[in-house]
Amino acid sequence: MAATPAHPRPGLVTADVELTVNGRRLPLRVAVPAGPVPPAALLPLYRGLADHLTDLAVRAAGAAGHAISCKKGCGACCRQLVPVSPLEARELVKIVERMPEPRRSIVRERFAAVRRRLKAEAPHLLARLLRPQDCSRDEAVSLGHEYFRLGIACPFLEDESCSIYAERPVDCRQYLVVSPAHHCSEDASPHVRALTPWGGPVSAGIPSPECTPEGRAVQWVHLALAPDFVAQHPQEPPDRPGPEMVEEFFSRFGKPCAAAP
Repeated sequence: MAATPAHPRPGLVTADVELTVNGRRLPLRVAVPAGPVPPAALLPLYRGLADHLTDLAVRAAGAAGHAISCKKGCGACCRQLVPVSPLEARELVKIVERMPEPRRSIVRERFAAVRRRLKAEAPHLLARLLRPQDCSRDEAVSLGHEYFRLGIACPFLEDESCSIYAERPVDCRQYLVVSPAHHCSEDASPHVRALTPWGGPVSAGIPSPECTPEGRAVQWVHLALAPDFVAQHPQEPPDRPGPEMVEEFFSRFGKPCAAAP
């Protein structure tokens, strides 16, 4: 990946970025605040990149003769264990807090219901999901299968569709399948063929300065337990210069790059 200066707008740093993904050169123009801003200010960049890469993956699948099965009203995947970055976990809680009543109370109750069910039916699973930093990759996969078998719907799922579609997590944006939809409700079905995220999961690149009280880095949070994470980590991460966060993102997502001054 390479970055070269473009024409900045007032208060913004603009750069032309070139990614190499799946052997293809992908030119991008990114503009970020030049000064210190809340980390959430860069969420549109992460979401936009996830959407762009997913669109390319969908086109490639279509050219190979594969059709996307996902559509509105099919919410089987919305019962999976959904890992979100700590930044997204905070924003999801804020989305709920911005909802008008009585919708806000309804969605809050859905989150609480997920926790109650986990506590009643799988307390060991709840304990593990509340400390994702202790899970190895293999353990996380195993937890995902166990969670899926419980059939717990995402708190934002309504009429088998995402009720916050425009603000859904980046992992949700990059998850699509080209296999028959009915297989998606089968745990660990060998018939499910999900598209491989082009360039890898964008969520893995999102800067994550969050740590436990013991100083251990928190890389992901289960979406349905986002309120627990925020309650355990009430202090918002500090503002940081936009270019600094962009550099960190691309160094984590792909090869190191530098934003234009």
